[in-house]
This record gives sequence, structure tokens and C-alpha cells, in this order.
Amino acid sequence: MAPAAFALGNAGETVAGQWNMGCVMEGLGWFAAIIVGALAGWIAEKMMKANHGLLMNIILGIVGSLLLNFILITVVGSTLGGWIGQLIVGVIGAMILIALGRAMRGRS
Repeated sequence: MAPAAFALGNAGETVAGQWNMGCVMEGLGWFAAIIVGALAGWIAEKMMKANHGLLMNIILGIVGSLLLNFILITVVGSTLGGWIGQLIVGVIGAMILIALGRAMRGRS
């Protein structure tokens, strides 16, 4: 079943049929999410042999984490918590975004 709507609160918490995103990354504040996002984006950049700047690494790490957290919570019902768990989620999510970007440009 797809989430009915997004609202503020704890990630994955269901209230009156609404799926709540909470913070950017499960259990992390915004400052920590930026740090973990930058590190996740940098790791994904190195693993995918891409060349991005610091700002793009931060964006890829945070958006990738949002994407994979959404998928994990929707499909499995939970996600990885803590700094290390969110770093892993962010790296995998950023790698997915890099692969999607390459596929859209027609370059592999």
C-alpha cells in the first residue's frame, strides 16, 4: 500500500493513514545529515568513478538517503538507524542516483 501523505514526525511512524518522513535521515539531525550526506556522496562518487564537487556530494548523499529510506520503509517497514546505518543507506542511495543520472544521459 502506498503512503497516503507526508507529515512531520518520526520517520516511518503512521498516524491516521499518513506516512511521516521525520528528519532527513533516521535518527540524525540536520547538521549530522549534512556531514553523513557529504561522506556518503563522496564514497559513492569514488565507488562509481564519478567526478562531483562537495555540494553535489552532499546533495547526492542526502537525496540518496531519502530515496532509499523511503523505499526501505515502504517495502520492508523499517530502515537502518544510527550514523553507520544511514551512511550505508546514503551510499547505496547516492550510487542509485548516479546510475540513474548516467542512464538518463545515455552514458554508462
